[in-house]
Amino acid sequence: MRLPAQVPYAVINVVTDEKCKEEFGCRPDPIACKLLFAAQSGDAAEVDRQLQAGVSTLHRDPYNGATALFLASYRGFLSVVKVLVARDKSDEHINAARGDGSTPLAIAAGFGHASVVTYLLEETGAKVHMYIAIACPSSIQRVGWPCIWLS
Repeated sequence: MRLPAQVPYAVINVVTDEKCKEEFGCRPDPIACKLLFAAQSGDAAEVDRQLQAGVSTLHRDPYNGATALFLASYRGFLSVVKVLVARDKSDEHINAARGDGSTPLAIAAGFGHASVVTYLLEETGAKVHMYIAIACPSSIQRVGWPCIWLS
């Protein structure tokens, strides 16, 4: 595998990292793995380091299509969301849907992360799509965002 020149050699060894193996089963390519793991873990500093090293915000977990923004939104890590958005405000990044069609905005709303939902709507222009929420927590009901219940 040929790596971009700006990516440090240490990133190549990321597939040997046990936490990365546990979380992603070494499915993603070695470059994306560390970014995805840092985003899912809430490590804004590591996400920023990976982005500065040239890793793309559009890298996805090949198993389910999740981007770092999706994972950070899912976990409610607003600081990570802000780092990722500061790097890439493109529609392709902000509204990147996973394989099942869910977007960062939808997953944040479905899991009750009101601060992430508010930020994505007010600061990025994230598109509101129809989505199915597993639950509609009171924190989302209070800010008035719609939830759709499975029947």
